[in-house]
Order: sequence, then structure tokens, then C-alpha cells
Amino acid sequence: AVFRRRLDESRSADEARYKDCAEIAADWYWEQDADLRYTMVTPKRSGAWGEVARQSLGKTRRETDLGDVSEAAWREHEEILAKRLPFEDFRYTKCDNTGRKHHLVTAGRPFFDATGKFLGYRGAGKSITAQVEAAERARTAEHLLRAAVESLNDGFAVFDADDRLVLCNERMRAISPAFAYAWVLGRTYGDIVRLAAQSGQIAEAVGREDEWVRERLAIHRTPASARVIGQTRSGRWIENKEMPIADGGLVVVRSDITELKRHEQDLEQSRAHAERMQR
Repeated sequence: AVFRRRLDESRSADEARYKDCAEIAADWYWEQDADLRYTMVTPKRSGAWGEVARQSLGKTRRETDLGDVSEAAWREHEEILAKRLPFEDFRYTKCDNTGRKHHLVTAGRPFFDATGKFLGYRGAGKSITAQVEAAERARTAEHLLRAAVESLNDGFAVFDADDRLVLCNERMRAISPAFAYAWVLGRTYGDIVRLAAQSGQIAEAVGREDEWVRERLAIHRTPASARVIGQTRSGRWIENKEMPIADGGLVVVRSDITELKRHEQDLEQSRAHAERMQR
């Protein structure tokens, strides 16, 4: 008797545990009969969504006007049902009575009587609306960021905490046509600097490539922002600004300041000429 009581208590505890886990994992439960028509839909939430759930009773899943499900997806899903197989991760959208669009996912298992006769399906569903909307916002933000970066007159690049290139606009490559091929996503900062030196277009690196790379990497490793100005062999002046960001990454802004340098040189020549005239 004691053993039986303990066994019953253990079973009750297991059932309660499984029930708690199921309730956390699902937003509603459903059941279909042998004709795949809903006989039960029990949403956790009431209101507009509860009314939509009740409207599914007596209908098949296809008859409930699910949105954003391709015909190919329907055929695949209905083939699974025809074979009386379990299914996972069937995704669709549906609007509630307020017009809000919900993104949903459901899973089901067939059930049978003692003789093996098919009786229908039971399953559970969950709203993934928050996750889908968050992913859409992230994609929109990324699109806007890329559009903004591409609109810049300066070269712009971002390196992650592992010093690998994760974002780079076309202007960055256009400013450095001789080693535009170096700016490949996933490539390390050090590799890009070495390729720049090997291009033979960095005037101060010619003939001392390894030393120049070491100097540039030493500047790069300083925790504070860095500003480096150099000249190409074609006579163009390039300014590189490196700014660390909070997650351990780095932003690099590369600007062609040739016209500014020429203006500065013109001013210096005018100043020197004026001083000579005053003597």
C-alpha cells in the first residue's frame, strides 16, 4: 500500500510537471477529429484572439483562412496529415478581430483508439509575433544603416571585437582603388594593412613594408582614438581616423583630404611670400 501510494504520488508530480512545462511552452491547445476539423481550441488569452480561436471550430486548418502560407507549404503539410504523421513548426499568420496580424507556429500529433483506428490530431500552438516583429525591425534598421553608410562621402568601416571587418561601404574601396580588394568582410585589420603595404601605393611604406605594418598596427592597438595622415605614390593625401566602440570593436573613417592639403600648401606659400615681401 505504501509503495502504491508513493507510485501514485510520483505519477501525480510528473503529470503536474509536464502540465506546467506544456502551459509555459504553448499559447493554446487544439484537437481535430478524424476529418481534421477542429473540435477544441483553448487559447490562454481571451478577447479578440479568443474569438478568432472559437471561429475555427468545425473547420479544417485550410478553411480557417490562414495567411502567408504558400501552396507548396500547404501540399507538404497536407501530405504529412494524410500519412498520419506528427508535424512540427507549421508557421502561418492570422489577423485577430482588431486587425492585428499575428505570426503563429503550431505542432501536432495523431492519436488512435485501442484498435489503431485514427481519431484525429492533438497539438499546441504559440505566438511568435514578438520575435518576428523584432527581426523585422532589426532588418529595417540594418537596411537604413547600410543606406546611410553608403551615402557618406568618406570611407566607413566597422571591425568587431575580434578585429574582423563586419561592415564596409563602397567609398572605402573607391578611395583606395589600388587595394580595394583588401576590404573583404571577415578579413582582419592586420591583413588589410599588410595588403595595403604590399600594393606599393603607400608612399611611406615603399621599401619598408614590414616596418610600416608594425607601426600601423602599434597605432591601431592603442586604446584611444587615432588619426593618421599619409600620402599615396600618386600624390593623394589620405586621412585615417580610428575610433574604438563600446563592444570592443572599431570604426574606421578614411577620407581623401588632397584638396585640403593643397589649400593648406597654398596658404603656406602665400604666407611665406608675404613675409619675404615685408623684408
